[in-house]
Amino acid sequence: MSKVEYGSFAVTSTGGDTPVLNDSSLNVEKVILFIPTSSSETSVGFHDSTANFTGSTAYSEENTLKSLTHWRNIGGTKTKVFECTVTNMDVGEFSINTTTLSGTTVLHFVAFGS
Repeated sequence: MSKVEYGSFAVTSTGGDTPVLNDSSLNVEKVILFIPTSSSETSVGFHDSTANFTGSTAYSEENTLKSLTHWRNIGGTKTKVFECTVTNMDVGEFSINTTTLSGTTVLHFVAFGS
């Protein structure tokens, strides 16, 4: 049977984070990540153990090397403010490695699995 859980957590530093799901029996197989800062600067990412994909509404670009990259227009300059990769998916949790962080960021997720 397919399961899904939606949630969010604050990323406060670069490096690893492992959000623990409310459903401790959900075997995570796919994760969608997103940062909705405004209607013009939303970023969405995807990871499923074999593929990464991230896209930005602000700059209409895509990247298949990272799970989520978020850009902002700061003073007229395109600025990368957040970037991470999903590094592990397990039962009841998944892990990310954040490599770019300009300040505390609330990362929203949807975890899919069985």
